[in-house]
Amino acid sequence: MAGWQEKEGKIKDNKGVNLFSVISKTLFGSKHTATYKYALLKAILDNLFNVDETLSLSMDLLGNTALEIYWNLIAKYNLPQAPLTEGKNSRTGVETVINEYLDKNPLLRGIDFESVSFVNQEKLFKRFNAIFKHYVYGALCKDTDYMLYGFSLKDNKIYLNEVSYSFLLDNKVVIEQVNYYEWLKMIENILDNEEKSFSNLSIALENITKRESLDSYKKELLNLGNEHDCFYCHHHLDDSSPLDHLIPWSFIKKDDLWNLVFSCTKCNSSKNNKIPEDIYIHKLEDRNNHLHIKHPDINRIVLSAKTNGIETGWRPKR
Repeated sequence: MAGWQEKEGKIKDNKGVNLFSVISKTLFGSKHTATYKYALLKAILDNLFNVDETLSLSMDLLGNTALEIYWNLIAKYNLPQAPLTEGKNSRTGVETVINEYLDKNPLLRGIDFESVSFVNQEKLFKRFNAIFKHYVYGALCKDTDYMLYGFSLKDNKIYLNEVSYSFLLDNKVVIEQVNYYEWLKMIENILDNEEKSFSNLSIALENITKRESLDSYKKELLNLGNEHDCFYCHHHLDDSSPLDHLIPWSFIKKDDLWNLVFSCTKCNSSKNNKIPEDIYIHKLEDRNNHLHIKHPDINRIVLSAKTNGIETGWRPKR
């Protein structure tokens, strides 16, 4: 039975297995008819910090991430994700879903997914997620020989284990870049075969996950009782002051309340893509616990970020 036809698969004992080899075989050695597997791998990497206590991830969460990825590639940049089906003016089910929706709502072409109304996002998600669940989870699971994750369509989840979770955390940046590279090659090949071109394709692909407006998070933190002072230097802030991702957004690629703190412009600019020294990690944990904000194991994420080459030990200058 082909992987995409399977409804569940149990992750194998992968202790001592070279998971880099497993990933490489999947990304380099397999023939891909669409970019589905690249999108799913990116969605998993983007949501590593949202696993529950069983190291599982909801397919709805992953599907929402994948829908945003595909919307920005197809609706905003008009980039194909599979060759045209022979004899038909169509590509994949995912592209058909998005393009049919755009035909009915032409004003949505060219805009970011975050600008699409919640109602429209929900309508798209219902059709998109059904296709993604049917074709993708089993296919990537089997391609990786059940060493990366297990899954259950009935439970609506994928399951990591401690080995695969640690591997993905500790090598997140490298895997992301390899995934981007292979994804980029596939799109370039499709464009070449159709005698089309696209300027700055690599930049477009790396920007498919966009930062959202953080205004709603500001309001939520203030409503929870968070003081409107700089988290780092205690300078009093006005309403225009930014929120900062304490663990850099470039590593997490998610806007999660547990990782957002008020920051003055000077500290925000100085900190940039760095992780602050340990005193601020402990302070963040205390803040989240005090405000009853659910959060993952922040120290583990910091250790993973260090392993991935993110600079640590920043402190405010004032």
